[in-house]
Amino acid sequence: MLLSTADRISSAIQPELTSHEAVNAVSIAGRQRRRCETVSRIVFIVSSSRPGDVYEDIKDHAYITGVQESNESSTTYTFAKDGVLVEVETVPPSQFGSTLFRRTGSMDHVQSVQDLCDLDEHEEEAAVYDAASLPFIPPEIREGRGEVEQATRKELPRLISTDDIRGDLHVHTSWSDGQGSVRDMVRAAERQDYDYLALTDHSVSSGFAGGLTAKELARKNDVIETVNDESSVQVLKGAEVDILGDGSLDYDDHVLQQLDVVVASVHSQFNMDEEAMTRRICEAVKHPEVDILGHMTGRLLLERKGYDVDVESVLRVAAEHDTAVEMNSTPRRLDISADTARHAKEIGVSVVINTDSHTPSSLQSVRYGVEQARRAALRPHDVVNTMSIEDVSEDMSF
Repeated sequence: MLLSTADRISSAIQPELTSHEAVNAVSIAGRQRRRCETVSRIVFIVSSSRPGDVYEDIKDHAYITGVQESNESSTTYTFAKDGVLVEVETVPPSQFGSTLFRRTGSMDHVQSVQDLCDLDEHEEEAAVYDAASLPFIPPEIREGRGEVEQATRKELPRLISTDDIRGDLHVHTSWSDGQGSVRDMVRAAERQDYDYLALTDHSVSSGFAGGLTAKELARKNDVIETVNDESSVQVLKGAEVDILGDGSLDYDDHVLQQLDVVVASVHSQFNMDEEAMTRRICEAVKHPEVDILGHMTGRLLLERKGYDVDVESVLRVAAEHDTAVEMNSTPRRLDISADTARHAKEIGVSVVINTDSHTPSSLQSVRYGVEQARRAALRPHDVVNTMSIEDVSEDMSF
């Protein structure tokens, strides 16, 4: 399932567990806690001195499918909610921290820490790291990729957080296929305490998405100027411009030059071979008016693997031409992946965390992009939209 699906279901279950009078603490574990893009099951770790009582009170729940394991000290059982497997492991308080650590994973990370300390019983998870003489390692980077060695050298990065994000540079309105007006989206940005917001409706070739002609874009820009006089958020004139089959852009240069932010994305001809698709995207990335490459692989998690493209080549061209790549926070996209974002940082490509919002409420999905950036070990200064509007303006030359 998508990570967001797991979050929706677990948030409906957790209060029921937390409110039980015999429960001391509850935490999500597994891939969901590490904020992996997809999750096979939901895992809860429950602290209780009476694990049997917790199970006895819940066993008749409509979703219970059976006990997997039960003994005097713990009870592990599964149930299905909305077709999703949920596993609950109830342990004594003295084992909660070590169990949470072990069940969060990954296996490689657990083994690396276990080589340094005894995992038998720890009430708090932080005590596991204390026992290993390590600082606490955030779950998002527990993947066995050198994070334990970094922690040993006291070189863990300060990972980006949602509090660091100062604006969104890829948002749609009802001028194209969004469900909020310019003012609706700006008010949502105000509620997020953002400093700036780029309104990037689709270009003309995206007829399926109500793409704007150059004249319609000009009228929308007039509305933006009016709203800018009323809002604490700096509203930027933008467009998500289709990358056409030959790598050219969907608006003429004189139209692009009127915009503050240009996001270039592929929305058609997904079946091109890798060489042709790579050439197509690289041509767009080289364009002097393109600021950001949107959802680079076109993947939809659990639905579509994306088009064939040489990601390495695209990133190299992006680095050469100072074009940022987008970490799209839409839960079914999360494109680019955390692995690609990590590599982008290594070769000097800037990353932008955008929501690609089509409704005011979906601006809040920025958390999913931030979580993937954390999995990539990105720091605030690795991400463009942690910068001030002045620095963003200078970086994107508007």
